[in-house]
Amino acid sequence: GRERLFLGNGDDLSPSYDGAYTHGRHVVDAFNASGLDADTFGFSELDFSVDRLKKVVAASDFDWVSANVREGDDVLAAQQGARRYVIEEVDGVRVGITGVLGSLRGRRLGRSACSIRLGR
Repeated sequence: GRERLFLGNGDDLSPSYDGAYTHGRHVVDAFNASGLDADTFGFSELDFSVDRLKKVVAASDFDWVSANVREGDDVLAAQQGARRYVIEEVDGVRVGITGVLGSLRGRRLGRSACSIRLGR
């Protein structure tokens, strides 16, 4: 069976040298090639428009998870495959995986991120 998990911790898509040009797609391509199992939304994922972020999520071969980044009543980019959590089995043990974004207080987000809220 599976012996390990390869997880991201968010804040992966930006800032980087190529991030402004690819809007984070270069990171997703690298993660897809490396076999990442799951990643979560950090503040850097919100640097680009919500529509761009949804395209990046849709292009991912790995799961995007977040317990509290919401758009409406569901996790952000749910239609593109993001989920509140996933459960994987590793060496016979079921492991729950999610992510949590800290407070938005004091953070400046682009206008397109206005539909995003932190939920419970």
